[in-house]
Amino acid sequence: MIILEFAIKVLVVVLLVLIAFIVFVVFFSGMGGQSNALIKGLFGWLNQIMPSGTGNTQPPINIPQVK
Repeated sequence: MIILEFAIKVLVVVLLVLIAFIVFVVFFSGMGGQSNALIKGLFGWLNQIMPSGTGNTQPPINIPQVK
């Protein structure tokens, strides 16, 4: 059960980081083309970190681009 509690804590932390990241991206999305390249780089980096064999099969989050 200790493993389960640890997994839940990790999941909560990941969700909080993801929410903070989305807020950060939305907040800075008005900076122009530089932010789009940064977003793509960060998502590529995140996809490399996330192991693909852990049921993480959902597609990457599509962030609406503010024009």
